[in-house]
Amino acid sequence: MISIGLSDVFLDGLLTQPRDVVVSFEGRLSLGCDGLVYFEDEFFPVVELAVALSGWLRLGEAIRPDFDFEAMSAEEPGILWFRSFDGSWRVGSIWQDSPCAATVTLQQLDDLALGYVSTVRDRVLSVGGRQALTWLDRAISEGFSDSAGGRASGG
Repeated sequence: MISIGLSDVFLDGLLTQPRDVVVSFEGRLSLGCDGLVYFEDEFFPVVELAVALSGWLRLGEAIRPDFDFEAMSAEEPGILWFRSFDGSWRVGSIWQDSPCAATVTLQQLDDLALGYVSTVRDRVLSVGGRQALTWLDRAISEGFSDSAGGRASGG
């Protein structure tokens, strides 16, 4: 079983324009694998990941490529990745030596991603207020591809 946890979300900077919402929120992200913490980062770009995941989810199941999250602050892609593997999906990170051993269906992965985006929306509202949420929803709908580094790759 795979889980994504989010806590301790905070605003790191001022929100003066819509794109600020993508880069100004950080929080503790944890990825669980079979009941154990696979990786955890207490200063993770949580909104940036939510925007990238939303774009990946919009691609549709039939054509959904692998996912590599590349934060603007990262030197290389793959801080968090999803790879299609023999009819199921694996989750991993460049910060780990090997992928999580558990596999999930695409539907389970979609549910995890949708749940994560929903949680981020709730946290942005509680920490940043209604304007921050409005800007987040705009970033999600527009993709902010020039500022959010999630990438779908061909595999």
